[in-house]
Amino acid sequence: MNWTCVVVAAATLLAAVGSTSVQAQTEVLSAQDSDPNVMGWMQGFPPPPDRLITQPDSNYFSFPKLRWSVCHLREFLPTEEIGRGLDAPVALTYPSPAEFAKLAREIDALTFIPIEGSQEMTWEDSLYANYTDGMLILHKGEVVYERYFGCLEEDGKHAIMSMTKSITGLLGEILVQEGVLDDTLLVRDIIP
Repeated sequence: MNWTCVVVAAATLLAAVGSTSVQAQTEVLSAQDSDPNVMGWMQGFPPPPDRLITQPDSNYFSFPKLRWSVCHLREFLPTEEIGRGLDAPVALTYPSPAEFAKLAREIDALTFIPIEGSQEMTWEDSLYANYTDGMLILHKGEVVYERYFGCLEEDGKHAIMSMTKSITGLLGEILVQEGVLDDTLLVRDIIP
């Protein structure tokens, strides 16, 4: 199975998202060292003062505290959950456990040279280099890769902020290519 296209797109996305947070940090900590569980953020009751993350001080959005905050944003800011509709959720499908493990090893071992980089890195290395909290790859409707790091777990929620625009644009372009969406229409023609 050829994963180059999927990995290049995801790696490009990771490089764009990860570079902002890495450049903004004041102290250099690796993804492993800045793992919220390793850092001990908000553990115990009450958390020790040096492990407390608060708002409105805005320290909740500074690195490395940000790594905990993106999994707990609803505890800081007013948010509204948007319903998924009335139908039951559609379960994700997975290959057999043996095939899933094989695919994960193959994807982790893929190599590429990052944009503006000079050294080859593996997909797995890129997840740590970009402080990835979670990654799920679907291929032909089946989950072929899934990993979680830090405070994000399989059933967790994670802030995606401006990624919403990228995902919406990608889905829109897929609908255009499938002939379902007319790209000459204005938004007001589609959404009253």
